[in-house]
Amino acid sequence: MTAARARSAILCAAALLAPVAAAAQGWRVRLDANAQSVSYRGWQMDSIPSGSVVSGPGGGPTTPDGYAVACDGGAYCVFFRPGGRQASTPGVVDADATMWGLGVAGLSLHGHARVGGDLGSGGAWPGPDRTFELVEGYADYDHGGWGLRLGRQITDGRLGRYGFDGLAATARDRSRRLTAEVYGGWGLGRAANVPVTSGALDPLNDFQPSRSQLFVGGAARYSGTAGDIAAEYLRLTDALHYGIDQERVGMSGDARIPRTSLALTADVQYDLAAGLWGSWDLGARWLARPVTVSATVRQYRPIFDLWSIWQAFSPLPYHAVDGAVSWTVVPRLSIQWQGERYWYPPAGVNTPLTSFTDHGWRSSVAVSWLASDRVTTSAGWNAELGPGAGSQGWNGALTWRTGSRISLSAHGGTLDRPLEYRYDVASLAWYGASADLRLNERLRLGANLDRWNEDRSRPDAAGISWDQTRFSVSANWILVSDADRLPLPPARVP
Repeated sequence: MTAARARSAILCAAALLAPVAAAAQGWRVRLDANAQSVSYRGWQMDSIPSGSVVSGPGGGPTTPDGYAVACDGGAYCVFFRPGGRQASTPGVVDADATMWGLGVAGLSLHGHARVGGDLGSGGAWPGPDRTFELVEGYADYDHGGWGLRLGRQITDGRLGRYGFDGLAATARDRSRRLTAEVYGGWGLGRAANVPVTSGALDPLNDFQPSRSQLFVGGAARYSGTAGDIAAEYLRLTDALHYGIDQERVGMSGDARIPRTSLALTADVQYDLAAGLWGSWDLGARWLARPVTVSATVRQYRPIFDLWSIWQAFSPLPYHAVDGAVSWTVVPRLSIQWQGERYWYPPAGVNTPLTSFTDHGWRSSVAVSWLASDRVTTSAGWNAELGPGAGSQGWNGALTWRTGSRISLSAHGGTLDRPLEYRYDVASLAWYGASADLRLNERLRLGANLDRWNEDRSRPDAAGISWDQTRFSVSANWILVSDADRLPLPPARVP
């Protein structure tokens, strides 16, 4: 049986239980609909004969109408001119459904599907076609101390977020402090619910696997009164040659120091396939009202599949020290600060004509004030300076609530981005308003209108305005069966 047929069999086995749901005692569906109208423009590549190039105001080569060009000694020089303005109205509907009472105690069906499209004439999806996407769809059997899941599902843990078509089994002890899980099946593409052989990954060309990957893994977790500890393992294998594409293991834990306000955390990952330590962090948090202080020392290293071309670049990790302080000055006024300093190790590359920055920092300050039971205000400042680029900006918001049904908000901010390796400097200012209406416990509507004023400061003709207006609407609707509307029976004292 091929991987595609086996995957189809698994999904069909879970879907065949759907007819039983017609007589189900209970079901619950959550619908989330979002749509926005946005205009955008990109760059269009153009060329000009090298003999037609003139000298610009700064001495560099430009076109006669003022666009900076790049010449490599050939017959033509290339440059980018602004593309035409395009308008798009992308819309997405998410449906999350659960059904139970199917005639077997502990059996339920779960599904999460997404439908997307462009309500206008623009191109809303520059990537793979996602008109319909099955995010999750599985049958779940819970027998108290153990459980099974069959179908398309997602595992989300310290090692990352992975989707697969297969089977997962979970076991718990009587105290429910110790939990163990194993799973396996056919893996899906990272950050996409498609197999690694999908046409959406065609740009990978010769590096793309010809068959779906085999995915196996497991996790164990213990929760105690003094803290928690967890371990995870996963492995992706080429189904054709049975070579390892990715193999990782990780451990994490947190501890609460008795009779103190101090808590400690630790997390470490090891890439077994590449033989490298991955990301790790050590942190501490001290809570003593009205002040909360936290600090973390960490390393981040990206992990790539061995079949990926990115593995050949031997990406270096970066190290960072960050901290945060939250201070409740008075019951209605609080101040938060966050900061980080990070740096890269020497790359071992000789660049005698160019010097590069190998460190950077980022920081932010926010103030929140509850002016009254109905009015909330906030303001913040953030800045970042590191290899390649920097940014600095302000933001603020004012929110007014009428009880629990209506919420109105006005917001705005600025952002300046000096770019080290580019020809322009971007300055952005935005302002807008939003409204949130809760009609009842199961229906909620929202709308948002923003105006973005963005300018690119360039010495040539490409210094154009990128201003745009964005409008979005959203709806959240929960549908339940009659069984779900009934009040819960009174509790019984054992």
